[in-house]
Amino acid sequence: MVRLVFIAVFLVGLGSSIPTGAAAFSTSEDNFITLYPSPFKSSFTMTFSLPINSAQIIVTDILGKKILQKHITNVSTVYFDFEKHKLEKGVYIVNVKTPDLFLSKRVVKS
Repeated sequence: MVRLVFIAVFLVGLGSSIPTGAAAFSTSEDNFITLYPSPFKSSFTMTFSLPINSAQIIVTDILGKKILQKHITNVSTVYFDFEKHKLEKGVYIVNVKTPDLFLSKRVVKS
């Protein structure tokens, strides 16, 4: 019983110092890519905080089905038009793979 009380008090004490919310888990990689608008109707734009020499971009639905694959070189902005794809409303994942990193961002189709 004493151990349980000690653990509960210890955890309650930690609660005030544990960061919460999106900002708590933000990294420099999170700010490397910006997707807008989200939600989007038929197109969205992706910007990079630094120019990209080479990257593979794959857009998938929430279940992992590949919607679009694109290789980009020497760019800082990429425009995606999904008018011909007839996408359903929902959540899509944009995966960016460079020689140095792999990032995933979520975008919503309205």
